[in-house]
Amino acid sequence: MTFMKSNHRSFDIRTEPYLYYPWTVRSPGRSDALGGILVTGATSFIGIHVIRELQRLTNRTIHCLVRAGSHDDARRRLIAITERWKVEGIDYDRLDLHCGDVLKPNWGLPEPEWRCVQERSSVVVHLALHARYDLPYARYQRTWLPELISMIEYCRNESFPKSLHYPCSYNSHFLRVDEDFGRLDTSAWHCGYTGFKWVAERLIRHNLGAELRGCLYDIPLVFGTMESAISPPQYAAWHLITMMIQTGVVPDFVFQLITVDSLARCMVNNILAHGQGRGLRYIRPILDGQVLPKHLIAVLKDAGYETQMGSREDIINRSSSPRLSAFLLPQDFTALISDAHSLPAILPVDMQFDSMPGATDAFERNVSHWIAMKHSQA
Repeated sequence: MTFMKSNHRSFDIRTEPYLYYPWTVRSPGRSDALGGILVTGATSFIGIHVIRELQRLTNRTIHCLVRAGSHDDARRRLIAITERWKVEGIDYDRLDLHCGDVLKPNWGLPEPEWRCVQERSSVVVHLALHARYDLPYARYQRTWLPELISMIEYCRNESFPKSLHYPCSYNSHFLRVDEDFGRLDTSAWHCGYTGFKWVAERLIRHNLGAELRGCLYDIPLVFGTMESAISPPQYAAWHLITMMIQTGVVPDFVFQLITVDSLARCMVNNILAHGQGRGLRYIRPILDGQVLPKHLIAVLKDAGYETQMGSREDIINRSSSPRLSAFLLPQDFTALISDAHSLPAILPVDMQFDSMPGATDAFERNVSHWIAMKHSQA
């Protein structure tokens, strides 16, 4: 297919050409429920936890598409990631590693290997994406959007249909009214990543209502497991928490979150339920409970930090980087976050809150670990 892009550097993403792409109408076909499972972004924070959960709950072949120069390099990357996030129990000999890139013809794989993955997999978990809150939408439009379109086309193949499972983001809820779309690329919440996830959600929803099988996962803040409490430092939550520690001011907010292992469990349970005809097409996996300023203030107090409730202006005035603080805290930060983080959970069939930790416990455990880690690096 020919990849499209806007002729303007800045434009209303509601006019994104891909939203009006003339998808070929075809019969849905039948996806083999017992086929292999392809995971892109296998070396990502979420990806490696999904792989562990897949190996724990199923014996189906797991294909991993990795951007690497060789199979040895791909294996080394996976091992390094498991060590970084302290993920135990991965059986590397049970993984079929494929060194390629979704945007290349046949993903850059030799023809026999390409055909093998195409014929022997029935599920795709598409996790390949590096979240950056400082990049404009145009960057995502040039790279990640064509990749997503290619994956949708791949899963809609009439001869070898796949079930597509894709993680969206709470960020897409920050774009609701006309004014929001005019703010794109102005803050950490109205950024290129948000715009991309808004477009991606609508693309997949459209196809899930037609020829595509699978599920869209509406994911809140992702934190580390209760055991390791380690998560990527580039996540927006950690920038916010660091800023609050440095200024001693906490604004009003409401957070919903999910630990990465609970997220992986939700996704894999739903994937396997799809194979039994019981899977959902839309899931919002969150832990029970909401995180409020009092929870953060209590953790910081235990760690020796004195903080108090305050306004956006208080934080900006005390910040060593007022511009960054203003980027992280737009004028309507409290309303923006509270609205998006007050949505009800939608869990997979047969999953209940009591099978996962509570939100406040997970938050306090992760923040405590974050503070201890920062102290050790000082």
